Amino acid sequence: MKSKKILPKKKPELVVRSLMLTASLDAALEQIGLDASDALGWKVSRSAITRALLLYVQQQGPRWIQETLYPLMERELEGGVVWGHRRK
Repeated sequence: MKSKKILPKKKPELVVRSLMLTASLDAALEQIGLDASDALGWKVSRSAITRALLLYVQQQGPRWIQETLYPLMERELEGGVVWGHRRK
């Protein structure tokens, strides 16, 4: 009997993006990474944390995004941490 050849999973194509954070959010991201590394036994990058957070947001659905995430975004924008301008 022939055994099935197991093909390695294809890694998703990654896109490089830059992101600007306040010092306190950068410190929080660093702490999340340290805690995750301790718990998982792997070095957890900031990119991996960001991807995991985005996957979590996608799982929540549109209503959660509107009710929970949009107010947080609005607070960021009103706090002056923004590039660009409000649409007219």
